[in-house]
Amino acid sequence: MFSSSPSPVNAECHAKLGKWTLNTPVGLSSGWADSIEKMFIAHKLGARFVTSKTITLHPRRGNPRPRIIRGEQFLINSMGLPNPGVKSWIHSLRSSLPTFPWIQSIFGHTTEEYILLIELLEPFVEVFELNFSCPNTEHDLPDIETAITQIRDITSITNKPVFVKLSPSNTPKGNRRIAEKARENIEGLVLINTVPIKHRGLGNPAKQGGVSGSVIFPELLRHLREVRSVFPTYDDLPIIATGGINSPQRAFLVKKQYDSIVSTITGFLQEGPRIFNLLAHGLKQACKKS
Repeated sequence: MFSSSPSPVNAECHAKLGKWTLNTPVGLSSGWADSIEKMFIAHKLGARFVTSKTITLHPRRGNPRPRIIRGEQFLINSMGLPNPGVKSWIHSLRSSLPTFPWIQSIFGHTTEEYILLIELLEPFVEVFELNFSCPNTEHDLPDIETAITQIRDITSITNKPVFVKLSPSNTPKGNRRIAEKARENIEGLVLINTVPIKHRGLGNPAKQGGVSGSVIFPELLRHLREVRSVFPTYDDLPIIATGGINSPQRAFLVKKQYDSIVSTITGFLQEGPRIFNLLAHGLKQACKKS
């Protein structure tokens, strides 16, 4: 069944995420938890770690509606990073700081904005995610060499672990190059975000969105395979895999063959909270068979 994949690698059922050690590490990807309350809810529903909604320096309303297209095995969104902005977010963190494992996702239009976001949020945050992957904003994604330079500059101002979320708009070799050149500066990668697509039903003028769900799982595997050809294990380069992982079998493959931990959002939206325990079961089976 998995004959086209690399030979099995280390598949212990725990992983480090900043200061936390996670057992059967299954998390919620960035996008749904746009409030601290939702982060607590996701954790109570079974997410072993939670990634916040991506926060920007200033509040964003997001793209015009409609901005969600639903299908049986996919979801297309053009949300455009709606969020309350960093000042409001910090106010919420001061009121109710999560004590469970969580990741703060951020997006800046410039290197300077990323740096300012980290400086403002660092007192509250243990692990950062740099969102270098959203296809639904008015700004183009950075090219490979620009991304490498930005990552080095941004991470130089913090000692906190930093993951970088990369887009399938880059080729697998392109994302592997980012990993190779930035490895000394980052904690790990998040692979992948939604796959860019156009749909006439979307409300934004460009009709640009990103497709997620079961249909993009083969694309996730392409990127995992390429990066793991250079960094074979989680210890070499931690990877949080997200994209079409909606069954124990897929969690099993991602863990056993690519030694990556698992995160989901479309699976959560389509399958409900049971998805976290289902995926954890797949990770346990991968560990037993190693």
